[in-house]
Parts: sequence; structure tokens; C-alpha cells
Amino acid sequence: MDFKVRSVCEGSQNRFLVGLRGGEIVEFANNTPKVLMRGHYDDELWGLATHPNSSRNEFFTVGEDTMLASWDIGSRKQKMCTKLDYKGKVLAISPDEKFMAVGCTNGFVLVINPSNFSLIQTLKDRTKEISEIKFSPNSELLAVGAADSEIIIYNVKKNFKI
Repeated sequence: MDFKVRSVCEGSQNRFLVGLRGGEIVEFANNTPKVLMRGHYDDELWGLATHPNSSRNEFFTVGEDTMLASWDIGSRKQKMCTKLDYKGKVLAISPDEKFMAVGCTNGFVLVINPSNFSLIQTLKDRTKEISEIKFSPNSELLAVGAADSEIIIYNVKKNFKI
């Protein structure tokens, strides 16, 4: 959480609402912080993908603020987030739900576990921004397009080898 304060609002009963530079609104009651809202906060938001299992009622976002987040569709609240090492541009989740691929502005592709956002692997075969990323319907291939107008196909079953 970015603790740079943008605004403060004093309420009743020793409560304060604090807006932070990192996109959070935090309520302080008796010196105890509670995050009320969190979201993307800087540059552009580009990546958006729904969970392949529709019963999960969840979608994912990634942006140039380096934040990767999952959201509950029903409550419209963030469920989980993490800070990436690079600015994200696009993302996709494999139909078998085992992998999330995030294409970055520097040409990197991050392979992530979608259930806990842990980094599985980093692919660096491009120098240009990743502009599109898709898994095959059987989750065996990952197609990655970049600003260099080429598409690279990775074999998921062979540890994302070209």
C-alpha cells in the first residue's frame, strides 16, 4: 500500500477517512486502519479478463501502475492484488485455470498462478510491448503478439518453450 496521503476527512467518534496515493480509502477508528476501497491508481488500465469458470464470478485487471488485481463481480470489490515488477498491458487465463499470462510494456510475459498471484515463470523473447495474449481452448498453447507485428506460440505443456 502506498502511504502517501492525498486527502483526509475527519468524521465523528474519532474516525478519519484517508485517501492514499496508491488508490486506497482507509478508515481509521481508534488508531485501527481498515481499507474500505482499493483500485488502480496511475497511468492506464489495459488488461481485463474474466475467470474461465463462470461460477467464480470474478474478473482480473492489470495496468501500467504495475498492479494485478482480482475482483468479485457481485460485490464490485477487490479480492486480491499484487504489485508486479513491470507495467502490465494485457492478460489471459488458461481455460484449465492453471495459468495467467500477463504481457508487459517491456516485452516480458509473466506466467502467474491465478489463485494466489505467485510468479511461475518469466518469458523474455520480445523487446517491444506485448499487445495481445491468448491461450488455446485446450490450454496447451499460449499465443503472444507484440508491437513488432510477430506472434510467438509457446507450448504450455513443455514449460512454455517456443
